[in-house]
Amino acid sequence: MTAPQMKSGLLNYTPLPKAEEFHRSDAQTRIILGGNRAGTSLAAAAELASACLGIPIQTPNGVIPNKYPNRPLEVWILVYDLDAIARNIHRLLFKKGAFKLPDGTPAEPLIPPDQIDDFVYHDEPNRVIFKDCRLKNGTVIKADSSLAPLPRAGDQYDIVWIDSEIADDTLATEAKMRLIDRGGKFFWSTFPSMMQPSLKAFCNKAPFDPNYHVTHLKMIDNPHLDPKIIEELAKYMTPEEQRQRIHGDFVELAKKPDDFPDLGPVVIINGIEYRRFDKETT
Repeated sequence: MTAPQMKSGLLNYTPLPKAEEFHRSDAQTRIILGGNRAGTSLAAAAELASACLGIPIQTPNGVIPNKYPNRPLEVWILVYDLDAIARNIHRLLFKKGAFKLPDGTPAEPLIPPDQIDDFVYHDEPNRVIFKDCRLKNGTVIKADSSLAPLPRAGDQYDIVWIDSEIADDTLATEAKMRLIDRGGKFFWSTFPSMMQPSLKAFCNKAPFDPNYHVTHLKMIDNPHLDPKIIEELAKYMTPEEQRQRIHGDFVELAKKPDDFPDLGPVVIINGIEYRRFDKETT
């Protein structure tokens, strides 16, 4: 089936200008960082669907050339837990509405049902959390939780996509090792978190190594978000939180009011580190 005959949402996907930078990069390792609602996961999902279906991404600056082999691909998606597969990955790849069309209607699925041969599920017989998806063109998309002990040991891949934070940071390097035999590509779409040392290390290589590329997406650059709402939210954030959540920057330790006098200079709340500070210095 040719691209014009498909009902893939890719045919109506136009990346934001900064996301286009991510799609055009041919680096082996690409990091796409962004604050809340910046569109990092959507861009990564569109990149994956484009590779799997062989449909090039079109932009106002022209078609982005295909950078993946013209054969069935082996793809691995790694997320924090099984719930993230159902809540984020399945929704972005296989459901309507990963993004909206200019008239406000939901876009067709990036990977439409008529391109899918079969699913295997982590949660048989409930069939909610997919484990493997085999496409009719022979490509296989596998999805796993980072909480599982060394998932898919020994498997080799053409593409590895990590979405958001993962429980075991060392899996990022392990995942890259799975690409060596096939000369594959790695990309990681995520919120900038200092809790992921591998993420920061990959980003630090980008200015010096052409095999690494980092794209920053900002909440304020998303035209689908109301700037007034963003401005109002910013009033309740520290400067560090604004840098992280709105501008997609790494922040070593976000500042919070000194409400935890007995917990030392650093406090962890819901897995996030905050540095205490003296109110008179702010």
